[in-house]
Amino acid sequence: MAMSRVIPWSYSSLTAFETCPYRYQQEKIVKVIPKVEYKEAAEGIKKHSEIETYLKGEKPLSDTGTRALVDKAVALYDRSYMHYEHKLAITKDRQPCGWLDQEAYYRGILDVCYAPTESSDGAIIDWKNGKPNIYSEQLKANSLLVFAHYPNINTVFTEY
Repeated sequence: MAMSRVIPWSYSSLTAFETCPYRYQQEKIVKVIPKVEYKEAAEGIKKHSEIETYLKGEKPLSDTGTRALVDKAVALYDRSYMHYEHKLAITKDRQPCGWLDQEAYYRGILDVCYAPTESSDGAIIDWKNGKPNIYSEQLKANSLLVFAHYPNINTVFTEY
């Protein structure tokens, strides 16, 4: 019997499903509704890209308020162990796998992932363009990705 492809989920796809299961089905499963790019989402993507290029040392951040927040957020960590816009995926058994692998079950893009190579603590920083949901489970779910891909990590600290 041929195994059917797993439909991977992410925290954003779960939120979309919770908001409107019918729209999720029409967009993601049946694919009859084209994906709509909202202004707020486009602004968030642009801001994430600007922060990423700044942290990589490729381009300065012109917004001094954002730069101050970013610098404060990453000040505790050795930047040589940081990954930016880091795509990670795991299988149903919580084993690490590639982003596009057939068995990918949960996928997440971590805005900043701090993962030292020695046995240590790691961290996830998530940039929010709007008001963050303080009860969000997103960072907890994404910590599973870090534990799977970096077995030397003992604890994952998370922050918005």
